[in-house]
Amino acid sequence: MNKKKEIIFLCTGNSCRSPMAEGIARKVFADYGLKNYSFASFGTLDIGYSPPSDYARKICRKNNIDISAHRSQQLDSDLANSADTILVMENEHKNWVGEYFGKNILAKTFLITEYGSKNSEYSEIDDPLEQDLNFYENIFNKLYSEIERIAKFELSKSS
Repeated sequence: MNKKKEIIFLCTGNSCRSPMAEGIARKVFADYGLKNYSFASFGTLDIGYSPPSDYARKICRKNNIDISAHRSQQLDSDLANSADTILVMENEHKNWVGEYFGKNILAKTFLITEYGSKNSEYSEIDDPLEQDLNFYENIFNKLYSEIERIAKFELSKSS
């Protein structure tokens, strides 16, 4: 059997955007019948094995995605090396990957809005930390839309 393609989502603290993206990806890729993928999420900071933010859990739960078991972790070189693709939320995260892990890892690191996109300009996904539930909902919807686009892109590569 083929090794699963491992996709890592990376944000700052691994308590809002990346755990939501991981949860969304599990659901969306399953909905599209894409079984040969695994997902994980990490942060650039080590904030100490914390659960996702209340609003991140709430907005995911509202959309039938359970991220309550997630605990934040900092990305390390072993994890970065084992990943097939690293999808980041901001250019700052991409720069961090290049600085800490070098060119080989940076070559497989993309803004989430960039990966598999035909656009030439890519937007960042804003950090919802300390924002209201409505802000989180907007971030969730952006992530869902991007991950659905990525699932379609992956599906088109396999057919």
